[in-house]
Amino acid sequence: MGDFPSVFDRDFEGQPPPAKVRTRHEKRMRRAAAGAGAGEDERPFEHVALEGQVGIRTRIFDTEVRQRVEAAVRALFPDAAFSGDAPSGWVEAKARDLRRFGEILRYTRIRDAARDVLRRAVDGDGVMRLQLNKQAASAARVNFVEPGEVLGALEVEIRVREPAFLAEELTWIEGESDERLFGTKLHTLPPRRAR
Repeated sequence: MGDFPSVFDRDFEGQPPPAKVRTRHEKRMRRAAAGAGAGEDERPFEHVALEGQVGIRTRIFDTEVRQRVEAAVRALFPDAAFSGDAPSGWVEAKARDLRRFGEILRYTRIRDAARDVLRRAVDGDGVMRLQLNKQAASAARVNFVEPGEVLGALEVEIRVREPAFLAEELTWIEGESDERLFGTKLHTLPPRRAR
């Protein structure tokens, strides 16, 4: 039969994939396979539910209307239950459902940036603490802010058993090689090429 044409993808021949790394996720997987992260305590990915103990707190300024601030919180966390015993000039709420938050990350196409922010937001005690722009939240958008950068940001605390897994679940990009697929049949399939 002879040799295959040079345009044939070597992945189909059972050959090792080319040395060129296609995505940063594949690069991370290759480092993990080579043992570069051997000192870290990493476990394989496990799916987690998009829920947790979410605490939201923000200050209401004189120029703001309480109902609109509550609507901004509900735009990100629809099941938010507001506390009646919050200090004067503050709004406090508790929520559990993170599906809407994840949907917003997906549809605004900021999942790569959000993954980095969410991973950095995990404190030593396992609580994910982040601040979100209140104006962006009123338009059902997620905009992460650094502490002290914007006046009146939504202060969000998310308590879950596995915050790193939650960050992956919220920012999962379908079709990309990731830790979830590492070692599975899906991971070994070659990427689709445009024709």
